[in-house]
Amino acid sequence: MSNRRLPVLCNSELCTGCSACVSACSSQAINMLPDTEGFLRPVIDTEKCVMCLACENSCPVLNIDASEISHDVYACWNKDAEVRKQSSSGGAFSALAEAVINEGGVVFGAAYDDQLRVSYKSIEKIEDIPLLRSSKYVQSDIGNAYKEVKRHLEQGRQVLFVGTPCYVNGLHAFLKKDYDRLVCCDFVCHGVPSPLLWSKYLEWLTQKIGFRPVGFNFRDKRKGWKDSIRVFLQENGKEYVITGNLDSYCICFYKSVCLRESCYRCQALLHRTSDITIGDFWGIGLRIPFPKTEVPMGISLLDVHTSKGAVLGNKAQMYLEKIQRTYSEAVLYNSPISVAAKRPSYRDMFYKDLERTAFDSVVNKYCNIGRKQSVVNFIRQYMPAWFMIYIRNLMQK
Repeated sequence: MSNRRLPVLCNSELCTGCSACVSACSSQAINMLPDTEGFLRPVIDTEKCVMCLACENSCPVLNIDASEISHDVYACWNKDAEVRKQSSSGGAFSALAEAVINEGGVVFGAAYDDQLRVSYKSIEKIEDIPLLRSSKYVQSDIGNAYKEVKRHLEQGRQVLFVGTPCYVNGLHAFLKKDYDRLVCCDFVCHGVPSPLLWSKYLEWLTQKIGFRPVGFNFRDKRKGWKDSIRVFLQENGKEYVITGNLDSYCICFYKSVCLRESCYRCQALLHRTSDITIGDFWGIGLRIPFPKTEVPMGISLLDVHTSKGAVLGNKAQMYLEKIQRTYSEAVLYNSPISVAAKRPSYRDMFYKDLERTAFDSVVNKYCNIGRKQSVVNFIRQYMPAWFMIYIRNLMQK
């Protein structure tokens, strides 16, 4: 007994907040608590800890899977025009989810709750797929999702788990074994802002637009895939619309000033454990010919890594149009596939000021855009969708 010790988790700079350590702790001695920036981090209750080190052994950062993955790349889009319209890119996720649910499986992914907080949820019905669809630029709370995934797998059910690369790695580190009926799908990830920033933004936005949004879409495509806009929904069904390049929260996100510390040195990019990676196929058709009529409404990147991913991809093909492409084309205009976000020198000051200063003042201080970009953003905001699509096609030619 004298050799027993308290666990030592990964340092704060590398911690992704995946919660694998919490899920692995049988004595409930670890809680995920927000730090001063609003990111959840594991805190050990030494009174409850039995020093079994299960948390240490389940940390994906401390136990890196260094195996290489293959890349079987496709450009694809959903055959259902309405599903494609409601999706961030081409609707690949919806096709994968539908294929799993139609065989009696369960799908895990991030969803908004009634207060627009983002947390993990499982679905088993086709009509619930929209809850998990579309991009959510904030770190989600994994909760008990890992344990629920394991429970369904041990019941013999098929499970599709969709999340950031670090959350997928966290699930595998927690499970400690491969399940034939588990397919993990990560996505091309730029990084995750904190829930605290998201909460302060919603408070500021409520004052600005005069109502608290009950719905939110980061990637509405009514002006096309590459000029997606933000749509805030109020209870009476009315909308408040603004382009992403004029939205304060998204300016912070695009400038990488608000990301979790581990995002700037992401381990998961180099050590993916997913079966499939999905995302936007940015730059499709610019170097290698591609049907231009399909581009305006969004094209998904589908990067298959394993045989399990290939099987699910084939099952989803009844809902997808797929064209084989190359990995080199996929990464050409999509650096987050393999390169972590660059850390701004003023990143720490941004969050320190956020503690003591109004949201809009912080944004104005750190995320100002130049005059040229302001003009471009103004045009994107007020020009008709058909005109923006025409200009895009003209530039590609």
